[in-house]
Amino acid sequence: MDIIELQGERGRFAAVVARDRDLGETCRFPADAAFVFIGLKPNSAFLGDAAQRDPGGFLVTDATMQTSLPGVFAAGDVRRGSTKQLGSAVGDGIAALLMTLRYLEAHHHKAVALADA
Repeated sequence: MDIIELQGERGRFAAVVARDRDLGETCRFPADAAFVFIGLKPNSAFLGDAAQRDPGGFLVTDATMQTSLPGVFAAGDVRRGSTKQLGSAVGDGIAALLMTLRYLEAHHHKAVALADA
């Protein structure tokens, strides 16, 4: 099945319209909500070959969320072993932020106060 349309009625989500790939038939599935899944290809091409990945292309991290590239941290769906759930991605992001802060402090990088604009 391929999703071809998300329908609404009176300003609210109402149904998913899908087409059977083999038969070409279109079906309408009434629903109150939908989770849009965009796939499993991690978006990390900007790192090139600099960081280790698993066979699926997901970034390998240690317990501190750091990749094999020192000072580069990964969180959420791009990370190997993630649950691909929003709540987990948010938690990963917070953990990676805290680990990044610790890394910077350990390497003597301190936050600089911004001047008033």
